[in-house]
Amino acid sequence: MKKYHGYSRADGGDPVLWKPGVDPDRLRWHAVRWRVLKDSLWPWPASVIGVGTCAIALSESALMTALGIALLVTSACFTWLIFACDKHDLCWKWTADRLMETRRGELFHAASDFNDLPEPISFQVRQIIDYTTKLHGHQGVDWLGACVLEQVHKLAWEIVSCVDRTRELRDWVSAASADDELAEHVRRVEAGLTEIEHGAHRVADCLRQVVELADAWTEKLCLLSERADLLSALDRLELPTITSAVRAMEEIPDSVFAYVTAARDLIGGGPFAWERH
Repeated sequence: MKKYHGYSRADGGDPVLWKPGVDPDRLRWHAVRWRVLKDSLWPWPASVIGVGTCAIALSESALMTALGIALLVTSACFTWLIFACDKHDLCWKWTADRLMETRRGELFHAASDFNDLPEPISFQVRQIIDYTTKLHGHQGVDWLGACVLEQVHKLAWEIVSCVDRTRELRDWVSAASADDELAEHVRRVEAGLTEIEHGAHRVADCLRQVVELADAWTEKLCLLSERADLLSALDRLELPTITSAVRAMEEIPDSVFAYVTAARDLIGGGPFAWERH
């Protein structure tokens, strides 16, 4: 079964980490439900269907009947476009945006959702999402097996979700930092948050290493493929030979020498210059 792993919004390139195991049919159901129940465009095809049906049913004019059929066909095409586009990775921008606004944290984590957190942790989260999304579209990971990729995605989702759940604690620390009576509790929470940040940094570094290894392996595969193509082309080519031509050419000077000396003797022309030495 196909699963969604990475998706970037067309308007801002915001990388998104989908929840591991998300069913595309479930995503499509949410998108279509939003389109039917919330989208202001949906009443338009419904109204057209109604007008077209009435035009066919109540009119005896061929022109009105043709107009009604045209309205029905137009509405049917529009309806099909809604469902067809929703099926292909949420390609309609407003459908994707609806999911972005209503399913955050449940079906996905967007990198921009963490921009309100301190720069170190927000940067690490963006790296984790970027690297995970890049791995899912990487040519080199096909050799690793699906289990490795699924484990990477699952662990990345766990780390990012953990960071997302620290928001309330960060708000609490911000509110309690001025109270000396809560200083010990604040230090304990801050130590835990620091540990999470260090863990996210290590995870991002591990993902970076995996991506670099996948890049190196892909480069190696390309090199091997190019080498195999060159060897195959070499096998198809025949190396020309000039041995017979060289031998034939080497015989020509002797033949010419014999010819000119015989002609010289025949006419009594005397010796050649090289023969006088």
